[in-house]
This record gives sequence, C-alpha cells and structure tokens, in this order.
Amino acid sequence: MTLVYRPPPTIELFMMDDSLVRCLVGPVGSGKSMGSIMEIFRRSTQQAPATGTNIRYSRFTIVRNTLQQLRTTVLTDVQQYLQPMISYFVTDSTIRIRAPLSDGSIVHSDWVMIPLDTVEDQRRLLSMQLTGAWVNEIREVPIGIIPPLIGRLGRYPSKLQGGPSWFGLIADTNPWDTDSPYHERFVLNPRANWKLFHQPSAVGPDAENLANLPPNYYENLMNGGDEDRSTVHDEEWSAVHVESQWGTSNAGQAVFRRSFHVPTHVRDMEVVVNPMRPIMVGLDLGRTPTALIGQVDSLGRLLVFEEVCGEDVGLDQFLVEYLKPKLLGEPYAGKRSFVVADPAGNQRSQLSERNAFDALKEAGLLAYPANTNAIAPRIAAVEKQLRSNVMGEPALQISRTGCPTLIHAMGNKYRYRKLRNGQLEDTPEKLHPWSDLADALEYLCLGVSANITGRVILRDRPRIVNRAPVNAGGWT
Repeated sequence: MTLVYRPPPTIELFMMDDSLVRCLVGPVGSGKSMGSIMEIFRRSTQQAPATGTNIRYSRFTIVRNTLQQLRTTVLTDVQQYLQPMISYFVTDSTIRIRAPLSDGSIVHSDWVMIPLDTVEDQRRLLSMQLTGAWVNEIREVPIGIIPPLIGRLGRYPSKLQGGPSWFGLIADTNPWDTDSPYHERFVLNPRANWKLFHQPSAVGPDAENLANLPPNYYENLMNGGDEDRSTVHDEEWSAVHVESQWGTSNAGQAVFRRSFHVPTHVRDMEVVVNPMRPIMVGLDLGRTPTALIGQVDSLGRLLVFEEVCGEDVGLDQFLVEYLKPKLLGEPYAGKRSFVVADPAGNQRSQLSERNAFDALKEAGLLAYPANTNAIAPRIAAVEKQLRSNVMGEPALQISRTGCPTLIHAMGNKYRYRKLRNGQLEDTPEKLHPWSDLADALEYLCLGVSANITGRVILRDRPRIVNRAPVNAGGWT
C-alpha cells in the first residue's frame, strides 16, 4: 500500500523536529489531527527492526479527557486515514497497525487510547511501557499528567529488542487561554526541549489546509450562519478557533494579544551596546518605580535589554539604589543615557516645589517627559513597534533573560479586567509589577515615535561657531 501525505507548512516543520515535547496549535480544520496521526505512523515506520527479525515494533498512547472523545474524533480519523492497515479492539481500546513495507519489513505498532476519566485510567496510563505519546487537545488535559507520562516514553521496544529509534510526546490543540499553565511552558518561559508550532490565522494570507475544506468553511463558522449575529462570545470564539489567537483568561484579556508574538519579539540576545548611540530608559513613576533599559539601534529598531523593578521605594531611593548602579555598570558604563518618563512627573507635590524631573536632574540623568500619558496613544505607540519590521527584523525586540517580568506582562499579565457581565474594562488593570513595566515600555515607544534618540545625538554634537568669512585673497 502506498500512502502519500503532503503536510501544510507548519505541520511539516512540526514533523521534521526531534524535540522531546512538541505541540501543534492552530485553528479548527487546519489539519492538526491528521498531521499528528501521520507523525506517529511515520515514526513507527522509521523504527529499526527488532534484533534478529524484520519486525518494527512500537507502542504509542493517545490521550484525551474522555473515551467518548477519543472514539468519536481520534478513532474515526485514524480509521479514515489508515484503512486497511488497522484493526481496532474494543476490549482494550487499542488500534493495531500491521503494515508491510517495501524493504520486506513489517510495522507492528499498537496505539492505546487512554482517557483521563478516572483515577484508574490515569494509573493505567502511568504504568505503560511506551515508545511515544500523542495528547489530543492538550489544553483540556491537566498539565500534571505530562511529566510522569514523559517518564514512560522510550521504554518500548526493550533494549533486548534494540530499543526505540525515536521517542517523544506530541500534542495538538486549539489555542489555550493565556492563563493556562501550557502558556507558561510553551510560550512565555519555554522549557528546554519543549517546542511550539503555531499555525497562522485561517482567514489570513498564510492560512493552511484550505484545499481540504468545504468552500467558505471559516466564513460560515465565524458568522454561524447568521450575518446579523455579532456578540462578544462569538468574537472571542472566532479569535481563538479561526484566527488562531490565544484565548482570554478568566481574569481578563491581554492588551497586546493580537500583536505580541513571543517567537517574533522575544530574543535570546546578548546585550551589545552601540557606543555611538545613547542608552534609552523608559521610566514609570509612582511609589513602585520601574524602568526598562534599551537602545534604538542604527536601523531604528528598539532593543529592550533589561528591566529594573523597585518595590515600595520612593523615586530618589530607586534612582540611587536600583537604576544608577545599573547604568554605571557594564555594559552601559561610560555610555550617554537619557530617560523618557511619565509627563505627570512635572507636577510638584503639595509638600515641596521639587518634582520627579528635578530628582532625575539632581541624579545626573538627562530626562524628557513623554508627549502624553493618555492610555490610548501609549498603547498605540507600542502596537506600532510590535507590528513594524525594519530590514526584515521586528522593530521591537525584548531580551528573554533580561526582561522576564515584562514578557509575562505582554503575554497575559497586562490586561483588561473582565467584568461580571463578560465585558472588558476600557483601561488596563493595575497589577504591579506587570502593568508598571508595560507603562515603562509605552514611554519607551513614545520616545521612539518622537525620535528623542536623534535629539540627544544632535545635542551632543560639537556646535559650529559662526565666524567671519575669510577672503580667498588672504591665502598665500
């Protein structure tokens, strides 16, 4: 039997990768299930024959929340794609594949479907000897089951039979909510050897698997057959299941969920400071001052190197104990720097004529007020950087090691709070330190829009003094 499968681009990358844990995220109808089936089948054909035989042994488990879900979705798909190579045994929910290959070897692969309905099911799962596992719709599966499941992989076939040629865990799912523990593991703080493959929007230019779907499939899904229906629930469902966006958490919706993309904007960068350009500091004032240290490079990209968070300190103490030691140390030592801060810092307190910008000046820091502290233009300034590219590179790049809290803020902690009626508040929720760092980023981006870096460079250039014209006749 000849089986030809041409995967969509993202699924092809998913199949070619060898990470221990791989997760395929995408819209409904994007070919995730078929790609997962073909991946474990492909791995079973690549298993080396057992010692002294021509049989390629492998054993996989397929996991989902309930047996009914496994039978109505996974089993149906496997039967559709892999007939007539399979037999299904109801007694132990096992799909058995027996397939002769062109080299004379035979694939013997058992796929055991295990739900997580009961404690007994989980015990059975965690007592198996497996080659690999496929977790279907992983967002519905408790993350606590994943580490012990990984511990069961690579145990079949036994070493006496030659051992497994490959082992690992694959998963597929529609996008999860931003407060899901999987968001932390795969997106915000990815574990070593855990890799995410995120398919694009089904209604965008890079949509995948459209050739295998009915005409207007996604358009019909989005309007539910009723063009006049447009509710918050429908928009949220379409954003997740059609546009492949992360869902709203129970606490609220991330402010930058449509524009912030961790693989694009978060970099494992080494801080390399351009000595010809000034260091830029975005500063959020208040009782919990926070700052972001970065630089606009020669191409105009904003590189955010490091976050500095104060905790229950005033501005003077924050400058002396937190920010200035950073700027005076490597790799910023000796470099010109300037601060862009909340313009409300120009206001004098009721107890003193001194304001925040006076404190910055006294600390020896060149400081500029942002041109506004209105929330809409601040968010728009960040959106502009997130959505822009310079020479094929994102216009905003954030250091993974230097800014872990900012990354969490952008991913899910800087958000519009959800009200009891399901609506969202108009302004982001104030949650220290995440909202403070997001504010600091907004002031940085406003500084980029106003080209304050260029103003500082011009300020530092030697001035040309007007002199009386020299008569050419005076030269000898």
